[in-house]
Amino acid sequence: VCSSDLLAAASFVRHERQGPIGDADVGRVDLFAPHLRRAVNISRLLDLQAVRAATFEAVLDGVCAPVFLVGEDLELVHANRAGGEMLQSTGGISLARGRLALGDPRVQSALEAAVRRITGGRMADIVVESSQ
Repeated sequence: VCSSDLLAAASFVRHERQGPIGDADVGRVDLFAPHLRRAVNISRLLDLQAVRAATFEAVLDGVCAPVFLVGEDLELVHANRAGGEMLQSTGGISLARGRLALGDPRVQSALEAAVRRITGGRMADIVVESSQ
């Protein structure tokens, strides 16, 4: 695999007692090569995804307002720096079993309804009890 930012090479050797490399040996390497290329490409995509995620988190951390990314069941995926500080304080927002919990039951219900609308009603039937 060769590109402007990557060079990947594989080397196959064997002891001289095994004789010269023949057509059957080359055939086996030819069968292996596409899998090696695919593995390298997958690795590059995963590295790119990690860089994108780190960049996204850095941008969110730069936002002064608390930002909470949650899954459709309100499970906390990421909180920016301000959000983490808010969770550490004794305010009206906390985590209950890893899920975002608001101190006011009416506001909690409104948040759950909003997430249901956004996710097309796929939100699991959950009860999040505030730690307040």
